[in-house]
Amino acid sequence: MVLPTMFFSHLICSILLSAILSTVGMMGCKKLVPLSNRSEVRVGVLFPLTGQDALYGREAMRGLEIALQQINLERASRSLSPIRIILRDTQSKEGETSIAVRDLIYRQGVSALIGELDSGRCMEAAPIAERSGIPFISPAATTDRLTKLGKYIFRTCFENSQQAKAMAAFAWNSGFRRVALLIDPSKEYSSNLGQTFESEFRNLGGTVVSRQNISDCQDFSPQLLSIQSSEPDLLVLPLLHVEGAVVAKRIRALGLNMPILGGDGWDTPDLVTWGGDFIEGSYFVSHYSPDSENSHPSQFSQNYQTIFGTHGSALSALTHDAILVLGEALRDTDQPEKIRENLLKIRNLPVATGMFSFASDRNPRKHVFVTRLEKGKFIPCATLNP
Repeated sequence: MVLPTMFFSHLICSILLSAILSTVGMMGCKKLVPLSNRSEVRVGVLFPLTGQDALYGREAMRGLEIALQQINLERASRSLSPIRIILRDTQSKEGETSIAVRDLIYRQGVSALIGELDSGRCMEAAPIAERSGIPFISPAATTDRLTKLGKYIFRTCFENSQQAKAMAAFAWNSGFRRVALLIDPSKEYSSNLGQTFESEFRNLGGTVVSRQNISDCQDFSPQLLSIQSSEPDLLVLPLLHVEGAVVAKRIRALGLNMPILGGDGWDTPDLVTWGGDFIEGSYFVSHYSPDSENSHPSQFSQNYQTIFGTHGSALSALTHDAILVLGEALRDTDQPEKIRENLLKIRNLPVATGMFSFASDRNPRKHVFVTRLEKGKFIPCATLNP
């Protein structure tokens, strides 16, 4: 049995070598080989394998590999040409993503694209794919703006507005009626999530007793004292996990013990490292529940555990799903327009995050999971229907 780290290193090396050989082979060519004449289906992948987001890129690669093996085994049994991944490292940088996506489209002649993971870099790459008529699927970009860029742009994660509505529904259904919000208005993720939650919670009949703004560089003690005086029964923190953990520590230091609810930006094992006992009993929404009673998430978790020794993360599951839905669309074609049409037809496909369908706006319609932190472990708490 190959150890997980060795397996991953071998995977990266082989895909990179394949990408390099493909680039060399294409150099000097004035005309791409027609897709229908190829012995493989080329799919471009844009991941941050170096730089500050390299950890996320590695997680995504693991989910990709599990799905790709499954798909290509099935394609071989049906005498279909294999899917070949052509990988490009975006280096976690703005600017590199647009260079990489142009290379994949215009030099490598890919039929479809998977990536990027970051919303900002997706917003850089997606317009190029749209203008070129190449289907683009992001596993993890939650900004609502993404799929509004055009008819070739898809995602396998829920968008911010969907998770905000799920957060509001969970809060209301759990009996919380008076909530406080702490938002970073300088971050699109935090601002949009907070605004949508507030609107939805009010529509359900709840009261937002305090809405406070913070930024990275200011002392937010006055905001916390204002929240304390408003006596909420729930604190909603639409922040990323590091900021959320910092706020949780300060809140607990004031003697406030009300529950805390975060968004999908909390869904990382690092949350416990940063927050420790201060986030005990907190909730957050997630794309994936490895302990779900549904057989499909459970199977992915088992496969991931066998290869890598852990249950896998939401990011690895979402990337796994992106490859699976694309593989479904590639069953009878490698032509981009037909792939786009096939993606829109996907209904109730079993994937790592549950049952998957695309809506007409090219966003998924699937369950949202709520997780509770108990003794440093992520415990499934609720499943909300789309």
